[in-house]
Amino acid sequence: MLPTLAKALEIKDKEIEVEFIKAVILSDLGELRFLKNGLEETLNSLKSRE
Repeated sequence: MLPTLAKALEIKDKEIEVEFIKAVILSDLGELRFLKNGLEETLNSLKSRE
């Protein structure tokens, strides 16, 4: 769905995916007290998989 939306809006797939991820995190998790810590740990886990 995102690639189709990206084509329709003439936006790169990466840009729309990044905005989607940001919107989901902020709307679903934005009120969590330790969100920043959780995101940092998640990023570290993702980096170690590369």
